[in-house]
Amino acid sequence: MTTRKSTLVFTFVLLTAACGPASSGADQSQPAPNLSPVPGSTSTASATAPVETTPSSAPGSLPVEGFASVVADRLNMRLAPGLDADVVTAVLTPDCDPCHPLQVGRDTPYPELYLLDGPAQADGYAWYLAATVTAAAVTTEYVGWVAAGDETGAWLVPHEPDCLRPPIELSDLTYPSLSRFEAIACFGGQALTVRGWYVDLPADAEPPGQCIAQPAWLVCGWGYHMLRPQPSGYYGDANNLKMKVDPTSNVQMPPRGNWVLVTGMWDHPGAQACGSDAQEDVQLRLECRMEFVVTSARLAE
Repeated sequence: MTTRKSTLVFTFVLLTAACGPASSGADQSQPAPNLSPVPGSTSTASATAPVETTPSSAPGSLPVEGFASVVADRLNMRLAPGLDADVVTAVLTPDCDPCHPLQVGRDTPYPELYLLDGPAQADGYAWYLAATVTAAAVTTEYVGWVAAGDETGAWLVPHEPDCLRPPIELSDLTYPSLSRFEAIACFGGQALTVRGWYVDLPADAEPPGQCIAQPAWLVCGWGYHMLRPQPSGYYGDANNLKMKVDPTSNVQMPPRGNWVLVTGMWDHPGAQACGSDAQEDVQLRLECRMEFVVTSARLAE
């Protein structure tokens, strides 16, 4: 598996920008009329237009971690809390010129966020570190700091996921059924046992290559460990659950091509070793938390 260390991209500005961060200070935005406030905007229309929905939560009442809905039309996302922090445009293509700004809010493809940390107070706003959320997301896209609201009301409101109730089967946990954000929100750190078909190694399976990121078993090569609800091969549709196995653990995987009972979890403690506390490593650590780590396995009776 090719080593990939994620590079964060953060944005949400209403401006015409070239690739790279915008200058510090207020955003030079020119939004259309009747848009919700965008922190740092110098536009009169943006600064005075009201949020079109009645906020159901005051700023600062959000959870430290969990889902949030954006009730503003558009919001900026920044590298750090505060209006002077850089706003970075989304890199949609490697050579985009200019890069198009990515925005979050009701009028964008990102009306939902997953909060990771906060609040941090800066420039009169409560800021939250958040990741953009898309349906059935299996990895992260954009991560940055978003203002929660102002004195008129909230721009972010909590959103509780509809978590599954036991009994839980493998088909409930496969990629089409459960986004990885829902997985860590509903089942993070919780041991789950499921029955599934442990697929054979594909014919073109290769040994893991060199991985400079640590822990390598969680960040990079994962050994083609996969469960399917029905007997099938490694390749095919997304109706599967990929798994990671720590080679230093006592886990012994059963023979492939059999029905097995696997116990594992998302948000495994080993994920905290991915990256560091630096914001550029937040996305890497989040992706490690989204991996299902096996803690025990045996043949199914």
